[in-house]
Amino acid sequence: MHRSPHKISSKELWVSIGGSAGIPTNSDKVPMRLLFAIKTMHFAAGGAERVLATLCNGLAARGHDVTLVSFDPGGVQPVYRLADAVDWIRLEIGDAGARSGFGETCRRIGGLRRVLAKQDPHTAVGFMHSSCIPLAIAALGSGIPLVFSEHIVPQYYRDRRFEYFLFQICGSLAARITVISEDFIPLYPRFLASRMRAVPNPLTLLSRKKAAVLGEQGAPKVLLSVGRLVAQKDHETLLRAFAAIAPDHPEWALRIVGAGPLRAELESLARSLGIGERVTMVGTVADIAAEYLGAQLYCVPSRYEGLPLAPAEALSLGLPVVGFADCPGTDELIEDGINGILVPAGDRVGNLSRALGELMGDGGWRARLAAEGPKVTDRYSPESFVSRWETLLSALAPKPQ
Repeated sequence: MHRSPHKISSKELWVSIGGSAGIPTNSDKVPMRLLFAIKTMHFAAGGAERVLATLCNGLAARGHDVTLVSFDPGGVQPVYRLADAVDWIRLEIGDAGARSGFGETCRRIGGLRRVLAKQDPHTAVGFMHSSCIPLAIAALGSGIPLVFSEHIVPQYYRDRRFEYFLFQICGSLAARITVISEDFIPLYPRFLASRMRAVPNPLTLLSRKKAAVLGEQGAPKVLLSVGRLVAQKDHETLLRAFAAIAPDHPEWALRIVGAGPLRAELESLARSLGIGERVTMVGTVADIAAEYLGAQLYCVPSRYEGLPLAPAEALSLGLPVVGFADCPGTDELIEDGINGILVPAGDRVGNLSRALGELMGDGGWRARLAAEGPKVTDRYSPESFVSRWETLLSALAPKPQ
């Protein structure tokens, strides 16, 4: 078991994620002992890991005793910074960056059970199904109320029936299950849906000014997409759509930020479509704000999402966003014709290429959509997100005698 020295102050972190300099406090509520479990905070730089860091830091800033448990090895640092008051315990069990085997899962259950016994939290929260299932088994007989935080959409389980079976069994042991959209609740069985509450993910505010990254005069205009290079994100459709309109818009380039197993395949497709020199795949970047600020248009071609953070960040920085109308999550962020365009399903390549082409050719329209984008921040502030969680957890915590 290893505890991390890599910490920042609660105040510094809260300001860095977009909160005010005055940290919200918990003066009228009883401090809680809270334990959060997640597979890794080091090997993944995804939305759930960022959301959990925001939540732990925010709750610690409000005076709660927060412990974060992961299966990471000792000596590694979290991708997203943690405040001094957050106690990060790394169980050092197995490869947290890979799929888990049966023996490894059993050892993790034992490790979680020991931590639960030692910490005796008022409530324990499993973040993502990869930690919810072992946490539920580890907590059997402990009397500790459980909350499962599900960050994927039900479509994920279509080809993972055994995984879904385990999630349903373990979900029946949870006092509450959080999902990131009200729309997802009716898609689950009633015995799970009755335990569910919608808590939308927060938007991590990126505060730099657009004027700070204007680029050189005559530089290509950039169509940006950010996301892991996996089938769900459907970058293939984006490449084919861009190839269809590239000859009519020679001043535009496509930039894709993100790593994943499909990179070589997608690069090969770009070359075969004749757009290899106009497509850049940059992998994971440390300064994502600079990517948004250097672009003129954003596309999220995903087939399904939760509540995608990257398009929300793009909107907050004044980028018009194009996505598909039938994509859960995306359709909550984009207001069609207001801050972006929702593309009809059906002919995905044809419909997407038409929408992108129209926006590429009309700077005035892009500017009008861009002006509305930052309003999305009002709906997804970190302060509101932490308050929702605090209320949910307070309702489950034992009442003082």
